[in-house]
Amino acid sequence: MVGILLLTHGKLGEAVLDVVTMLLGPQEQVRALALNPGDQIDAFREKARELAMELDQGDGVLLLVDVAGGSPANIALEMVTSGNRAVVTGVNLPMLLELFIHRKEMKLARLVDRVQNWGREGIATLKSEDMGSAAV
Repeated sequence: MVGILLLTHGKLGEAVLDVVTMLLGPQEQVRALALNPGDQIDAFREKARELAMELDQGDGVLLLVDVAGGSPANIALEMVTSGNRAVVTGVNLPMLLELFIHRKEMKLARLVDRVQNWGREGIATLKSEDMGSAAV
């Protein structure tokens, strides 16, 4: 099974994992690492590397980051040294829910393709008429 490592600014990664756990139950081979104000970037980099090695049990690691160009994303890119790691930006809750539902049946390359679509599909404009009889 592919390991999942969320590298985010602040507690975003931890917060979305808490919601995933609430909705889907506890998940295996997943960790979140927060970069907070005042943190030493080298310590964050080293901890990220340690976690990625710990999470890789042979099927690779998907590194999910909040925003392209930020320190967590740049560090994630440094860690992609072979085909057993990939980075996807723009982590969101719909993306994670689908990822955890389907990751046991997919290899890393397929997950990378799908996770981007799941993230996009989770973004929509809702209108009151979409609620049907539940609209107030």
